[in-house]
Amino acid sequence: MLILGVGLTAVVLALLMVVMDVVAVALRQHDADLVADAAARAAAQAVDPARYYRSGSTARLPLDPVAARGRARDFVSRSGTWSLGSVTVTGDVVTVTVTTDLPLPASGWWSGRVITVRGAGAAELRRQ
Repeated sequence: MLILGVGLTAVVLALLMVVMDVVAVALRQHDADLVADAAARAAAQAVDPARYYRSGSTARLPLDPVAARGRARDFVSRSGTWSLGSVTVTGDVVTVTVTTDLPLPASGWWSGRVITVRGAGAAELRRQ
């Protein structure tokens, strides 16, 4: 009976470790998407004023790709442990990807395993 109890306890602990790791990854993935979305919104505010005034106020708001990348980079650098993956400006849409390393909380203490979590977000510049 003792062996059955020890075996059952080991299985429950192993299952608990797996659940802890899965939840940690899911939460960090959600955070990654939030950071990428916020960086994309910051980058989408990089309007090129010279092109805007040349094209007239009725035209679409032109984005400055260099300024957009700079705004995304600045936002991500202030957001903790995140690294900027890519910033793509296509017309008036900015797409941002971010990455970070996540040491697994349960199984990582004995294995040292670290995984990379990626997030993506996009923002479109619109005139209200």
